[in-house]
Amino acid sequence: MREEDEVCPQPGALWETCGALEEQLLPGSGGETLWSYWVVEEQWYRPELGWYPTCGLQVCRMTAEGRRMWGILHDVAVERRLVQELAARFCRCGLSPTHLRDVVEDLLP
Repeated sequence: MREEDEVCPQPGALWETCGALEEQLLPGSGGETLWSYWVVEEQWYRPELGWYPTCGLQVCRMTAEGRRMWGILHDVAVERRLVQELAARFCRCGLSPTHLRDVVEDLLP
């Protein structure tokens, strides 16, 4: 699940992040955040459903060189707003990606 060479994309049409939170925490506030969670829009196919839009969570780690992709949890939910709320919560709480899958499974209906 780890791809250290890939750089996380900048926020844009397909990406959402807790960037404002990172800006508040990183510049010498004493509360550094190591992980950021991004919403990525995807298209998935299942034989019983066909093609459908869905959202996943991309995890990035802050390094001296900037954000680096750590991994992706695909097909979290079809509701973008729900995945955005999860990403914001995980950023606020400083969730370690080690626990990402378990926490997502516990929080989703």
